[in-house]
Amino acid sequence: MQDSSVELFTVEEVATRFRVKPRTVYRWLKSGVMEGIRTPGGQHRITGEAVRQEFERRVVNEPEPVVPDVSRCRPENGYHATPHSGCPLR
Repeated sequence: MQDSSVELFTVEEVATRFRVKPRTVYRWLKSGVMEGIRTPGGQHRITGEAVRQEFERRVVNEPEPVVPDVSRCRPENGYHATPHSGCPLR
């Protein structure tokens, strides 16, 4: 018998939380990236704990993105005419 206090999410709810398509969540389940259960009707459910663990792995522990220095890459500095070698806007 399953504990009724366990928080369960549908594939669609998890997809919405992670801003991915439901097909991606099915792939995560199949590959073992995220653990879930199957209902007697064959539908997938993902526990709240599995969602929290994946969120921490993907979002909390993700390093800060590297932002290029574009201070010299402005139209008034002529980046269209003569872009410097490090200009990400050329």
